[in-house]
Amino acid sequence: KKAHYVGTDPNPDTSGRYQAVADFYNNNCVDNESETFQKFFEVEKKSNTYDVFTDGSELIGNNPNFQKYKGKLDFVFTSPPYFDTEKYSDEPTQSYIKYPTQDKWIDGFLFQTIENCYESLKKNGYLLLNIANTSSGKNIEEGTLKIAKGFNLKHEKTLKLSLTKLNSGFKYEPIYVFKK
Repeated sequence: KKAHYVGTDPNPDTSGRYQAVADFYNNNCVDNESETFQKFFEVEKKSNTYDVFTDGSELIGNNPNFQKYKGKLDFVFTSPPYFDTEKYSDEPTQSYIKYPTQDKWIDGFLFQTIENCYESLKKNGYLLLNIANTSSGKNIEEGTLKIAKGFNLKHEKTLKLSLTKLNSGFKYEPIYVFKK
């Protein structure tokens, strides 16, 4: 099945890399049927597409070019920066700079990000959100669940993302699975 990826990344150092990822995926990972099948049935090779924006996830809903995706997405996955733990750059677009306290980050950045995810999903679509508490953001997980509940997203389960193996076992982060 042909897929269309929609993403947003405000970091200018990474936004240009999506074409390389799309090319790799289309050339190496997609079952495009055999060339004989394509020639015999006169079908074209499937090609996945993408649309990447450079807005922050809390702002993407305001972009006029993004409006066409409202209520259209089957699945949204996001792993927002954990307040001020993941600092990808020192650009003013970064959420830890725009929202310098945990409360401002949860109320401003995280709320708007989840709202944009919700607005973009089809009915019965899924939002998977990977986020974890940190030493400076001790209420991020609680804030995530509270915001999602406010949008009537049904928390179906929490998956465990295994990060690294430590001497005492594996370190995990939650991936919250919500259904619209």
